Amino acid sequence: MVQGPEQALVQPAELAVRAGVDHSLSADSGSGVPGLEPGLRRAGCEARARGVPRPTVLNALWSVLFFGLRSPPAGLVDIAVLWLAILATIVLFFRISAAAGVLLLPYIAWVTFAAILNASIFRINR
Repeated sequence: MVQGPEQALVQPAELAVRAGVDHSLSADSGSGVPGLEPGLRRAGCEARARGVPRPTVLNALWSVLFFGLRSPPAGLVDIAVLWLAILATIVLFFRISAAAGVLLLPYIAWVTFAAILNASIFRINR
């Protein structure tokens, strides 16, 4: 039996139903924040998650500013915002799971070290 193009397409939700996947942790649980469990929406985590800058975006931006544009001052401003975003993410993660928060501690330690190096380079080149 030959299927037409409209029959060959299977939606992700249909695949999840066929596989018996729990939808509470699916890619979009209706909260607007991918992977956010319905119980976390009630806890107010959705609103807080939307207000926090994404550390990965800030991390990529730092590389462009510091190395690409060769601007330690701009990199220092970005890394300060990055550090605060990571701290906010750690706080949010600790509210959900202590293990998740602990797993981010090496990241903030590394960014702290990078910030010290960035500040040193800025001070030396002033």
